[in-house]
Amino acid sequence: MATSTQHFEADGDAVMHSVNQPVFEFIKAPRMDDWSHDALVKWNQARVQYDDTVRQRCLESRKRPEVAMTPVKSTIDRKLLEVVC
Repeated sequence: MATSTQHFEADGDAVMHSVNQPVFEFIKAPRMDDWSHDALVKWNQARVQYDDTVRQRCLESRKRPEVAMTPVKSTIDRKLLEVVC
């Protein structure tokens, strides 16, 4: 069992130690809504950034990136898939 010893300043105030708090941020995978070249370039850049962010978060939390990432297929608009396929 860990013992907690309190430290006091000269005026009797307790010394407060800072504790790192996790920052929770919702990360949403970019959606592909358009099939134009410009839209695909922007989507690809956003997807690379999303992948990097999720991989970094998984390294810190020791989770598998494959489980945490949203698959590419589910980020494509269904109507766009119907037109393309």
